[in-house]
Amino acid sequence: MKKRRHRRTAETHEAGFLHIDNTVFYDPSLRGKPLLVYLYLWSYCWRDNTCWPARTTIARALGMDSRTVNAAIKYLAQHGYVTLSDYEIRRASGTKHLTKFTMYPPKPRPTTEEKNAIFHAAMSDLSVDELSKMLNTEKVTA
Repeated sequence: MKKRRHRRTAETHEAGFLHIDNTVFYDPSLRGKPLLVYLYLWSYCWRDNTCWPARTTIARALGMDSRTVNAAIKYLAQHGYVTLSDYEIRRASGTKHLTKFTMYPPKPRPTTEEKNAIFHAAMSDLSVDELSKMLNTEKVTA
């Protein structure tokens, strides 16, 4: 007996839930409409972090124009949140173009120790004059 594959429909999609790591909300480069599209794409993902929703489906579900969705997807791809793979399915009725979205979680926020290390590494390359200008203070002499 052939095993039937579960087909994701609007009813099964709306009945589920989405578990997202808090780093998504603390990532300063992920805001506004790209964030909405990012969350919507994650809601379609299965175990392998891939999904195939049509851009018109995304636009309709989020109440956005398709150009806005395309701009958000382009932004997500440029910033490494998603990769796109285009596919064609040829049938007797014609060719269908699909985009496979592979999702990536945002990078975790640096810890205070990591921020301090980055700061000290950057400051070690500056002269006292450059550091004073950056900090907008008078030159300190030891």
